[in-house]
Amino acid sequence: MLTRLRIRNFKRFDDVTVELGNPAVLVGPNNSGKTTVLQAVALWNLAVQHWSEKREGTSKARERTGVVINRKDLFTMPVPDARQLWNELHVRSTVRGNAQKKTQNVRIEILVDGLGSAGAWRCGFELDYANEESFYGRPVKLSSGTDPRLWVPREASDLKVTFLPPMSGLADREFRKQHGELQFLIGQGRTAEVLRNLCLRVYESEQGRGQWEELAARAGKLFGVVLDPPEYIEERSEIRMTYQNASRTRLDLSTSGRGFQQTLLLFAYLALNPGSIVLLDEPDAHLEVLRQRQIYEELSSWTRRTGSQVIIATHSEVLLQEAAGRDIVVAFLGKPHRIDVRELGQVARALTTVGFDQYFQAEQKGWLVYVAAPSDLAAIRAFARKTAHPVEPLLEQPFVFYVGDRPDRAWDHFQTLQQAQPRLRALLIAGRDIPVNGNPPPGMEILTLTRRKFENYFSSLETVRNLAESLAHDESEGLLFESELKQRHRAAMARAIEERVPRRYAQHPEHSWWQEMRAIEDFLDPVFDEFFSQLGRPNEFRLRNYNSLIECMRPEAVPAEIRMVLDRIERLAGEAGLLALEPGSGGAA
Repeated sequence: MLTRLRIRNFKRFDDVTVELGNPAVLVGPNNSGKTTVLQAVALWNLAVQHWSEKREGTSKARERTGVVINRKDLFTMPVPDARQLWNELHVRSTVRGNAQKKTQNVRIEILVDGLGSAGAWRCGFELDYANEESFYGRPVKLSSGTDPRLWVPREASDLKVTFLPPMSGLADREFRKQHGELQFLIGQGRTAEVLRNLCLRVYESEQGRGQWEELAARAGKLFGVVLDPPEYIEERSEIRMTYQNASRTRLDLSTSGRGFQQTLLLFAYLALNPGSIVLLDEPDAHLEVLRQRQIYEELSSWTRRTGSQVIIATHSEVLLQEAAGRDIVVAFLGKPHRIDVRELGQVARALTTVGFDQYFQAEQKGWLVYVAAPSDLAAIRAFARKTAHPVEPLLEQPFVFYVGDRPDRAWDHFQTLQQAQPRLRALLIAGRDIPVNGNPPPGMEILTLTRRKFENYFSSLETVRNLAESLAHDESEGLLFESELKQRHRAAMARAIEERVPRRYAQHPEHSWWQEMRAIEDFLDPVFDEFFSQLGRPNEFRLRNYNSLIECMRPEAVPAEIRMVLDRIERLAGEAGLLALEPGSGGAA
């Protein structure tokens, strides 16, 4: 089993250390380095295998230049140029000596700690760039002096490391392939072309029918189907597979759902690779929540029973929840680091209440916003776009928690998260219609709107008139007809306002009614019902979000209070960022 991994100068990493276990779950946002870790393990294993095959046991093996590794051997990370493996593409560096500058190689280093039947072991390899097609690999030195290089222990050379990307869809026909071609296609992520081959190999394996029947039973239990054995048609070198649905209709495997195919891929791959280090990239892909949880249980039990180790890269909150508290979870936020709720004492209980995914977001962002509903967040985003406010990028993936008509929910939620993340900061934005009682906990601020809800900031006569004209523009078949359609829409909206908005409010846009009304029930729904009735059409906005009205506002018409809300969110994020940089913060810098 691998217990620790150190990576230097490889792809996106300059120098990181990752703790591993069985299972180990790697979580983090896109492009944070999870797959890079899997690839580093696979690259280390490739270097070990090349060294063991070509150098081990020869005279002065540890002092030789190294073994040549061709980029085409990198099935799990195909690259057009070996230089792409190096961090920032830096394969050479210049150092200043006593008299002149000297060029030296920048080496990729991958150091692995493991635990076997004979105890702990360590094995590391360094890689030197040769040219765009190849590089050299040799065991590392633990110091820059004359110390010998690390031996390659038998436990490391005997390891079998396999890499499996997620299911990419299934081809309608599949032909029998040799082992080398299978590995090449899997490494390139072309799992759609190998699923039937993997199942056939399980069926024809030394364990024979017993192993296949177990695989079929596990898949059938999860999806309520009967999986038929694969059939090899020798005349065409084709593999056929069918399954029986709940009504026992026999269907081709290509008609099954992507989740079923993904599960079958995982089970077949694990069955063919017992006693391996199995690297899984998003094994939860295409699976709904319940089956994600079941798959994690299956993976855990299968690997324990077969003596394998599984390292999983995922975005799944479900897998995160399942792994938290019992397995190793590594968060890729800033420097990769382990999250272990078992060591957090009473925080573990708190995290069980709010969800481990909430803790993860708190650690990732360092700040969060409380609003009543998703429509409020959508309005804030739309206002940021309309005013080109600098907070707009921060609102693409914010940490937000919806409190409905109970702002007091924010208290418990925030204080629970603060036990695990003491530097967490939050902003509660509440409409005037919902009173907020009491003082917020330290680290949280309250911003109470002067109007009833966010809808009151974009519900005006001007915006509904502008939207009516905007619809005319979208519906017209050319400039020749647009003017006439706009005139018709303007007239329909004018009649709708006259019919549905009390005259005293229509004549006085500054009347307090506009701030206090229920914007949707008292204004928008009635006006648009009448507007579309005048056009002889059903109300297209009855089940839609009225935030599209913000797009029809003039930037200068956006109220100053909304700009203040955007400023406050921007300041909140900035304050959280400064706290994360303080020494001893424990946050991701």
